[in-house]
This record gives sequence, C-alpha cells and structure tokens, in this order.
Amino acid sequence: MYTFLLDYFFKGWTEKKKNVLLQNIIICLIIVISFLSDIFLQLEYLTYINIALGVILIAAISKKFTLSNTEILFWLFLLLAMNFICESISVELFQLAFSNQAKEITNQSSMIITTSTTTIVEILFFFTIRTALSRKKTMHDSINALSLLTMCSIPVISIIILFGYLMSEIDLNIDKELIDVFITSGIVVMNICILYIYGNLSTHQARANRISLEKKALESEIKYIEEIRRNQNNLSQVRHDLRNHFLVISGLLEDNNIPSAKKYLIKTLDQKDTKSNFYTTDSVLNYILNEKITEAKLLNIEVSTTIFVSENIKIDFEILAVIIGNLLDNAIEACSRNKKTKSDISVILKQFKSDLLIEINNSYSMDELYTRKERQTAGIGMKSIGSLVDRMGGLYHYWTENDRYFVSIVLFNVYQ
Repeated sequence: MYTFLLDYFFKGWTEKKKNVLLQNIIICLIIVISFLSDIFLQLEYLTYINIALGVILIAAISKKFTLSNTEILFWLFLLLAMNFICESISVELFQLAFSNQAKEITNQSSMIITTSTTTIVEILFFFTIRTALSRKKTMHDSINALSLLTMCSIPVISIIILFGYLMSEIDLNIDKELIDVFITSGIVVMNICILYIYGNLSTHQARANRISLEKKALESEIKYIEEIRRNQNNLSQVRHDLRNHFLVISGLLEDNNIPSAKKYLIKTLDQKDTKSNFYTTDSVLNYILNEKITEAKLLNIEVSTTIFVSENIKIDFEILAVIIGNLLDNAIEACSRNKKTKSDISVILKQFKSDLLIEINNSYSMDELYTRKERQTAGIGMKSIGSLVDRMGGLYHYWTENDRYFVSIVLFNVYQ
C-alpha cells in the first residue's frame, strides 16, 4: 500500500524517467524482503528492518522521477517524518479510544487498529500534499475539490469497512450494532461516490462523442473543399481543351472542309465527361453521396437511391453527411467481403411530414454471423451514430433478413 502511495505521490507533479528497470527491480526486492521479514523475524528487530526498508523504498521510487539528489534527500527526510507522525497519531487515537479497555485488547487487535489508522492518515497526508504541489507545478486544470473528495473517499472508506469487519471478527467489547451501522453507512457513501464518478464519465463520453462527430463533419468539409479544388482544376483543363478544339474546327471551316468539321464536332460531343449526380441541395451531403456511390460502383456494387430531402430542415446537413457517410462505409465493406452473391446497396432518404427516414440495406455474407462475432459492434462510427441519434431523440434500429442487412433511423420534428 505504501509503495502505491509513494508512486502516486511523485507521479502527480513530476515527470517519469524512461529507463526505470533497476528502480523497479529494487522496489520488488523490498516488497519481497518486507514480506519475508514479517514471517521469520522477531518483533524486536522488525521495527528497525521496516525503517531501513522504508528509506530504501522512498529513495528507489523517487529515483524513478526527474528529481535531483538534493530533492530526493529532502523528500526522504520529510516522508519519513510524516510516516512517524502518522504512526504517532494512530497510537494516540488508539489510546484515547480504548483507554478503558487496555487489558481486554490483544496484540492482534491493537496491530489491526493502529495499522488501519496509520494507513488512513497517510492517505490524507499524501492527497493533501500532492494537491498543493499539483496546483503549483502543472499547467493543466487541476481536479476540482468535489471530484478529489469523491476519489479520496473510496479508498478511505474501503479501509474503514475492512477495519470494521476485522474488529467484528475479534472478541472485543465493542457494540456490534454500531459496527454494522458504520459499515452500512460506508457502503452507502461509496455507492454515492461511484454514482458521481459514473455521471462524470457519462458526461466525458458524451463530450468525446460530440468531438468525434465534429471531427467527422470537419473531414467532410475538407473533402468538399478538395473536391471544389479538383473541379476547378478540371474546369481549367476543359477550357484549355475547348480552345484547342475550337482552333481545329476553325481551321477546317477556313478550308471549307465542312464534312470533316462536322465529323470532328460529333466526335468531340460524344466524348464521355465525368459528371456528379444531383441528390440534394446541400453541397456537402451531395458530395458524400457521389463519393460513396462512385466508390461502390468501382467495386462492382450496384447502388439504388430514393432520396428526397428538402431545404427547410432544422438539423445541420453536416450531421446527416456524417451519419450517411458512416452507414455507407459499413455497407460497402460488407458488400466487398461478400464473394458468393452479387452485391448491392439500397439508400432511402424520405421526408414524412416533419420527420426524416434514413434506411440503408445491403447484401452481406451470412457466414459473418459465425465468423465475425464483432460484426455488431465493430462498425465504423456505429457507436457515434447511435449516440447522436439518441441525443436528437430519434430511433435507431438494425436487423437482418436472410442475406440482407438493414439499418433504419428516424429523426423526429426535423423540418420547419
């Protein structure tokens, strides 16, 4: 326990060195020696052995971090003094609490009581000093007082509960009902602390999902800008080619070679030109659909679309681009793994009054039900999509029918 406290203490406000193998070996040896000494050595020598091992342990752990020899010496004396103070406090508290029952308390009882009290006091000391040093040494935001109190209370209450349990097992003149109330209260407080930590973790996860969605929306914007740049380059090339074509036709007409001019003009008009299909009025969503559908067709995947999304929508088109882009990525991947049957994807975006339906279904290999157990959870961005749909109050459902995989999303009240 003391080893973890020391490591936690120095880690909070110093930087750890890269090569600490020797220090870790020494720490492990100290733990083994301390364990063996408790078993084989007599009590009169054990105190001095523990003091010596404590000195070596503090020095070894402090060496793992970027501290000078002078700082190590300073913290060595300070932490030893703090350890002695904690033990003195625990002894004084023990004598005050059980002064009337000194004859009834055994050595085992006194050791359990003083050790538990010393550990609790040391934890409080370490947390207090580390918090004070962290606020001065670090540039990042320090932990707020409520979170720090919550995290500190869990190990402290755990030790108190363990102490109460051990004391209840010893034949000591202590009110058993009082111990039961004490332990029950500690467990209730621990559960409250855990609920508080869970709330913080949920908030952090929601913030992380929002950042992930914003990142994907930004990536879509960047792709759109890159597409505009490519279109501009293509447009410049087309203008250059048209000028050359006009020069050729002009030369043929000057020579009165009308049949050749007509033939050349027909040939030029018949040349294939890559065009982007129009699906929606939003450029980002339209680009995502064109990009994904083109990618699918290059993999010989047929794509059918039924899309109606009007302009008067209350949610950002970037959010729709993230949702549809991730769903199409998953559908294309599933189709590309399907080697047995012809692959196809169906995309449906429909408006029903003030609601929006998004449904994408694709063919997939039914062997994945057995060979890819992570299929339901490993989809790209599926958790982010589910979280986003939940936050918007929508419905998100997926299912399979024979060799087809369906994803359906309904967003309510998204039209003005």
